[in-house]
Amino acid sequence: MSNTTPPLLELDNIECRYDDQTIFKNLSFAIQTGELACLLGASGCGKTTALRAIAGFEPVYQGVIRLNGNMISAPNQLCPPEKRQIGMVFQDYALFPHQTVFDNVAFGLRSLNKVEKKERVEEYLNVVGLNHLAQRYPHELSGGQQQRVALARALAPRPALILLDEPFSNLDVDLRERLSLEVRDILKGQGMTGLLVTHDQHEAFALGDKIGVMRHGEILQWDTAYNLYHEPVERYVADFIGKGSFIKGQRLGVNQIETELGIVQVKATTQNEIGYTVDVLIRPDDILLDPAYPLLATVKQKAFKGSETLYTLSLPSGAQIFSLFSSHQDYPIGAQIGVRVVAEQLATFPAS
Repeated sequence: MSNTTPPLLELDNIECRYDDQTIFKNLSFAIQTGELACLLGASGCGKTTALRAIAGFEPVYQGVIRLNGNMISAPNQLCPPEKRQIGMVFQDYALFPHQTVFDNVAFGLRSLNKVEKKERVEEYLNVVGLNHLAQRYPHELSGGQQQRVALARALAPRPALILLDEPFSNLDVDLRERLSLEVRDILKGQGMTGLLVTHDQHEAFALGDKIGVMRHGEILQWDTAYNLYHEPVERYVADFIGKGSFIKGQRLGVNQIETELGIVQVKATTQNEIGYTVDVLIRPDDILLDPAYPLLATVKQKAFKGSETLYTLSLPSGAQIFSLFSSHQDYPIGAQIGVRVVAEQLATFPAS
């Protein structure tokens, strides 16, 4: 018996425009209760417009948006943002500078009496670990602390859905990564359903159960981070997600390709004719250092990353691949080293 639980959020073929410009049409996706999803894409792909349409800040010209099975947006029908049971965390935190942390979190709790409000604010400041800063003002907090206050404020009314619009982009890289994992833990701990919009794949990977890669107003693949990385369905997704390179190969059989790196195992596709030329996606973690292997690659560049080093290697044909080696395996530029492919089920694409 299949699981027919309806999604908490559903976008059904929606279209959004700015003036005469169509941002996207026929955009559809669904998020299940308790799921954290991400829209990932470059600037201008339409992801923020989709978020604003869900929040009720933008009208839809076609299609329907449903929350908990109830229609909240349709052409000429717009449920006001404040009645949608949706919490929002903005890129710039949008905290009130003249109000304390406590009062910022209490902002959306007007329906509660004084005692209930105090209990609720303390509960959510505790959730984000900031109870000790309740009487501080936003300018007295770090960027990470301000973002936690914004999260507590969004969670305090206990919305059905929380939207996060590039919430970590104002933070430095280390804090961004740490906070995105902490926010995931907080949202999961609350059983919250959420949608993050970001251009940063590390954020999307850290936070998302499912990720939709967007380009030109279209979702190219809605999938797990693992599948986007290892099993991209489109070349754009393969290029956009993770570090990777393509090498030429010829089909020997349904699952075998002959390349200059040797015979590699790939996923079966519709182009299965023997001799058919394809491009094989090679990720850095598909390549193993093997001094005994006869194929020699030349070190062109190296980027030290602490526990590992990312090498750019040139193959005899001139094709370049990337590889991650332990930082103890240190090779100078120009060195020739033996490498081989260790991965199975590599992705292939029609030769460019």
